[in-house]
Amino acid sequence: GIAVQSDWDNRHFSSSLSLNVRRLFEFLLQFESSTRSKLATLNEKLTVLERQL
Repeated sequence: GIAVQSDWDNRHFSSSLSLNVRRLFEFLLQFESSTRSKLATLNEKLTVLERQL
């Protein structure tokens, strides 16, 4: 009874933790991609401004 409930709780916790780590990883990948794109655009704009000086 108690051992089974404890095992179930541990499995549920591990599953939830795994899911949340996966979500965090996916968010970080998306954030990195978005940031890289924005920095590339900003770099292009700065290059244009530097040429105008």
